Amino acid sequence: MGMTLLVSKLVQRSSFQKENYLGEDDIFALVVSGCFQFDNGSGGQTVGPLEGVNFQRGIRYHRQITQEAQIYLFRYRSQEDIFGSGKVVFQDTERIRSTLQLLQLCDSLAQQDDFVCKQALFTDIVTQ
Repeated sequence: MGMTLLVSKLVQRSSFQKENYLGEDDIFALVVSGCFQFDNGSGGQTVGPLEGVNFQRGIRYHRQITQEAQIYLFRYRSQEDIFGSGKVVFQDTERIRSTLQLLQLCDSLAQQDDFVCKQALFTDIVTQ
């Protein structure tokens, strides 16, 4: 899989900085807590805990936080269409929960190789 993680960060949002957003990069948002709604022109959907949405570059989205949310944002580049443009529901939520705990551990340790760890954990999310 030709995929490169560029940025990984945990954010707390009561609103989006840009509710009307045109994707400049591919960004995968994985909800830890709270929820938000989005519409990519195919109808609105709600994304809640342990679910994600791929904000695909070149597509316009309307987004709105409906309950204050903690979200992991992954900006990446890929030669393949990994998630498509829309909501992602995982079958193995316990594994996603475990991956989130490991991401938070990487954040708290702030070691030299933590980005390599985050790349591996994001690859695990993609695999799921």
